[in-house]
Amino acid sequence: MNFYMKYICNNTVLKFIEMFQYTFIVLVLSISIALIYNKIFNYITFKGDSMLIIFINLLIDTYLICIAIFYIRQLALKIPSIPKMMNPQFKEHTTFDSYTIHLAAFVALIELLPFYYDHFHKLHYKLGII
Repeated sequence: MNFYMKYICNNTVLKFIEMFQYTFIVLVLSISIALIYNKIFNYITFKGDSMLIIFINLLIDTYLICIAIFYIRQLALKIPSIPKMMNPQFKEHTTFDSYTIHLAAFVALIELLPFYYDHFHKLHYKLGII
């Protein structure tokens, strides 16, 4: 096997290791934040079924999810990359933004926040979509 093939194989394996590492970290952080957010949900939600109240609740929830994803990303990036420690020439965080943070954090947070779905269903009903 020539040098180029060794480099490609090694680099690809290291990318998969890094993707797994940060998927695990981001998923744990997402679950932790979702548990906290579910505990404080009743204190930051407005009661009512008007279109304005539903929209305000969705706006607040979406804003808090954006803040959560921002801080999940910041916390995850503080943890050193294992492949970088294994191979100092490895360019770290190449898979982080494009795959890990978008899928692991966003999907995990959305799936673990049932009231977010409830607000969308109420909005669909008010708009006549459902």
